[in-house]
Amino acid sequence: LEAPDDPLGELSDLEMGLRRFCFEYNHKVSLVIGNEKKEIFLDPDIILILDELPEEIYKLSIGQKIQLDLPESYMYIDLVPFADKISCTFTKFGYNPKQKHFELDTTQVLGELIIFLETVIRKAVDGGYITSEEKEKFLIPIRKQAIC
Repeated sequence: LEAPDDPLGELSDLEMGLRRFCFEYNHKVSLVIGNEKKEIFLDPDIILILDELPEEIYKLSIGQKIQLDLPESYMYIDLVPFADKISCTFTKFGYNPKQKHFELDTTQVLGELIIFLETVIRKAVDGGYITSEEKEKFLIPIRKQAIC
């Protein structure tokens, strides 16, 4: 695999820093939803949703439906808030498609998403891939509501 680049100069320093971090610090991440456990990677899985994740977490916190697409792992996750729960539909596509549905606790889901996001971003800062100022700007959407 080749390191990420931006030959047209379309990406911000933050976006390039996060892409380089995910590429160079590529780790397996356990995704656990209900009784489903899947192994995904920072690159190519997480990097595809990382830029939009703070805004998606915010949308979920104010009661909007979100979808997290992980096409490299042939899956997507629909999260639909209702009352104090989140209706979660986990869909695996490809040769052996399957779909599972779970009801999850809203506070727990939001908490886990925030912890994951903040951990990744903190490690990117610690590794010198992005600055503390870029981190704070990136995390603004999840700080819009008192969801942290």
